[in-house]
Amino acid sequence: MRWIYSILLVLAGGFTAVMMYPSIGDRVPTEDPDIDPSVPSPRLSPEQVVACQVTAMHQSIADESLLVPCYSLASPSNRAMTGPLHHFWAMCHSPPYDLLCESDSWQIGKAQIEDSRASVIVSVLTHDGPRGFEFQLSRQQSQPVKDCWMTDSVAVLPILDVTHRPSAEGS
Repeated sequence: MRWIYSILLVLAGGFTAVMMYPSIGDRVPTEDPDIDPSVPSPRLSPEQVVACQVTAMHQSIADESLLVPCYSLASPSNRAMTGPLHHFWAMCHSPPYDLLCESDSWQIGKAQIEDSRASVIVSVLTHDGPRGFEFQLSRQQSQPVKDCWMTDSVAVLPILDVTHRPSAEGS
């Protein structure tokens, strides 16, 4: 199946998440100088991966280096499409993904998991109202990140207008 890599964005709001780093024995070796090999871990659930990424996005507004945990949790194929880190940072801080970084608040939904794939919805409250983003993750099959959940793509969800009401004349 061919994947279209929207972008791994991971974004933000007024929520404080605890960054969970695996123990030294779980470190993932890598040759990519832009990632932190201690971040990906088979112990992290899809929701925890997204929470770490969203937190890093929110914190990285002024400092690109704070995006490293987010970038490190992007799947290798995602990083191949969106890297290196400075390109990834620019993408994450450009519309529409900048809304995740600058949102007033955000909430992470429960992962929908099927086999080695997961989908996590992130709802954010922005200056323009609510927005939604869908994170697509997969459990990696190859070393050095075997069995780690990592984000393959992030898609902007359509806006639902729940404020529109039919006029009394049309009834």
